[in-house]
Amino acid sequence: MNEERLPKCWEIKAVGDVCEITYGDGLPKRDRNGGDVPVYGSGGVNGYHDEALYEQPAVILGRKGSIDKVWFVTEPFWAIDTTFYTDVYENEAIPRYLYYFFEYLDLERYDTSSAVPSLRKGDLQEISIPIPPISEQKRIVQKLDYLFSLVKESSDEIERANTICEQLESTIFLSGVKSSNATKVNSGDVIEDSQYGISEAMNEDGQGYPILRMGNYDEKGSMDYSDLKHIELTDSEFEKYSLREGDVLFNRTNSKELVGKTAIYDGGLENAVFASYLIRIYLDKERILPEFYVRYMNSTLGRSEINEKSKQAVSQANINTGEINSMSILLPSIEKQQKIISKIHSLESTIRKIDVDIKTSRKILDRFPKSLLKDAFNGEMSYSIPSTVEEDINSSGQASLGEF
Repeated sequence: MNEERLPKCWEIKAVGDVCEITYGDGLPKRDRNGGDVPVYGSGGVNGYHDEALYEQPAVILGRKGSIDKVWFVTEPFWAIDTTFYTDVYENEAIPRYLYYFFEYLDLERYDTSSAVPSLRKGDLQEISIPIPPISEQKRIVQKLDYLFSLVKESSDEIERANTICEQLESTIFLSGVKSSNATKVNSGDVIEDSQYGISEAMNEDGQGYPILRMGNYDEKGSMDYSDLKHIELTDSEFEKYSLREGDVLFNRTNSKELVGKTAIYDGGLENAVFASYLIRIYLDKERILPEFYVRYMNSTLGRSEINEKSKQAVSQANINTGEINSMSILLPSIEKQQKIISKIHSLESTIRKIDVDIKTSRKILDRFPKSLLKDAFNGEMSYSIPSTVEEDINSSGQASLGEF
């Protein structure tokens, strides 16, 4: 905030001069009676009550714990004792202008604790805030509401594009399988053999051979070597459990959502072996392509079979080789499998480019809100907005576009 560049009609005041920072009041869950009144903690709404602590538009701040969280509330609410809320002096500021100011601040800078993050009322009330006339505050709020609604729309579009991008390969694969006049077979008909991984003590000291565990690849089959452990083995043990590029790995124990995830080892580690929660699958490559098998197991068709065959045990699900062999597979001819995989490969460069564009757009969009708020509180914001934006602003200073 550059005070010298602020418009002449603006003043610099302390937050405590424009509002009272008020402590929330404790309300244990056992004392909450349900109802329509939201109860706010430092992490947001965590329950409901039939009585309000405050009924005017206000800003709620995390006091302990999630001190970087800010909420603008227009309905009656209860704020518990891990929060602050504002009682705004109506001749000094409008609540939503104050909300945007607290969003602009890096509240974690005011943390006073070495343990649980905490804010102090006195520190907050001493913070300097630029205060334009009320009419100017309303125009700023209206413009910010409009611009942030555009940010929200853009963010939603990016997420929709990302979802389409993520589903594209799967859609092409499933469409290819279902239109290929496939034969329904048991998985055991195309599996020649299988082998459980080794179950021995591992170390984090880098002693021995790197060992792949269930967390070293994701549900799409992409390898991740960022969290590796090692294991010391005899020569014969290493020979038995060493991985070769192209080996198919099946995760036999994991959460219900992840058990059965399947991958092709890409040879990215030298002298790697595999752990006991993984099974190495030896396929009949004259009948099924390894990549086809992996994509099938990770598709909704494969997941349906895995969910049916796996057994839940406490917090994890398990599936054994007998159950794997009994799973059904829609098996096209080897020529049609090759055609399906080739079509996916032909689109991979396009999909990667879209993915890069999405990531770039996210980074740009993530920087935009802070830039908008910086302009607003330095008096550098232009107020012209398209005529499609409604002009009326209610008495609380909230633009008609509402929350974003």
